[in-house]
Amino acid sequence: MDIEKLVVEDGNLTALLANHAAIPNVGPTPNEETIKKKAPPDAEDLARLAGYTLESHKITTADGYNLVIHRLLPQQPEMNSLFRNQTNKPVVLLQHGITQSSSEWLINESGKSLAMFLVDNGYDVWLGNSRGNKYSNSHLTIQGNTMEYYNFTFHEVGQYDIPATIDLVLKVTEQPQLNYIGCSIGATVFFVTLSAHPEYADRVRFMGALSPLAYLSHTQTPIKLLAPHIAEIKDASIKLQVMRINPETLPNMINSQLGKLCFWRQLSRALCNSIYKMLDEFGLRKIEEEHLDDLWKYIPTTTSSKMFIHLLQLMSNEELFEEYDFGPEGNAKRYGSGVPPEYDLNNVRTPVVIFTGKGEMFSTNQDIEVLKRALPYMVRHVEADSSFKVHTDFTHGASAYEQIFKPILFILNFYNKHSS
Repeated sequence: MDIEKLVVEDGNLTALLANHAAIPNVGPTPNEETIKKKAPPDAEDLARLAGYTLESHKITTADGYNLVIHRLLPQQPEMNSLFRNQTNKPVVLLQHGITQSSSEWLINESGKSLAMFLVDNGYDVWLGNSRGNKYSNSHLTIQGNTMEYYNFTFHEVGQYDIPATIDLVLKVTEQPQLNYIGCSIGATVFFVTLSAHPEYADRVRFMGALSPLAYLSHTQTPIKLLAPHIAEIKDASIKLQVMRINPETLPNMINSQLGKLCFWRQLSRALCNSIYKMLDEFGLRKIEEEHLDDLWKYIPTTTSSKMFIHLLQLMSNEELFEEYDFGPEGNAKRYGSGVPPEYDLNNVRTPVVIFTGKGEMFSTNQDIEVLKRALPYMVRHVEADSSFKVHTDFTHGASAYEQIFKPILFILNFYNKHSS
């Protein structure tokens, strides 16, 4: 199939959009027993098991990263045809959290996922996949699984991936606007997009931020124990060529490699102590092989280690939401200043509703209040109960349907009814 070039005039956002129709499946359709034996099931299998069909679309960003974007459809062929022909359906783009993928929105242990819930209620639902995860893992010119390929943070996802994804979805659906819902880092990258490309505010009708990450100086997560060691972590990641984090191999690395590095003093005693304390608090110090599937069930994909370093940077600073810190010399070359610039949230001129939980460690009330004050179109803050402690509680928690999904649908219906 020929690649169609779409030139977006606003800001040098030239994106190559390919295969706008569904990517055809090869071979016979697997039965349910075959799907369940796969570990873990991919997004297409998860959708099929729940009675839906997944459509795949390829896209290439302006900086050459190849992404795969998914569209969730009813499984029945006659419903699919009717669905596609209803061009007035409101569109929703769901963007996953860190070390996750579109599969995050299709796991329906509690009976129904947010993506499926919205499809059932008449929405045209699209699922993003940012660079480096299991579905978006190649580049036009750079070899995958290399230091060069994984040299990115959430800044590049917001700068390139999200604008290209929004443009693709609006082109295929022939709609002027969509609704955006991001969980964790999926909300962060939206703020980055509008900070850099404020014209995209006109293309997004409503933004739902589930446990958003921006200001993190008051976070209570054990990961913050590593924040004082950013310089050493950056240096170690370069020396050890650890630019890629793979959750499937991370437990083994923790058990077998970390001890060696600390024993031979390749990492400082202070950093080793902080890492072990963090792992103890997470319960990850000793991981049995038979428990790995459960432990990594919701984070079955790869990302850049630089992404975590950027988050540690935000935890180290007092109420700053800023670009990546390359050090005084690197900052001067890149930004023309010795310090990285802050993201301009005044450009986020899209109505925003924030969803958090009273029991959260990552997105604390103090940091969320700073974010709320910085957003000019902040509409409402929905606070779930104390059972919402981590980001996955917002997508597959036992109370997510009542406390998150239903309020999201109510708000979506309001904005799409009054904007049509």
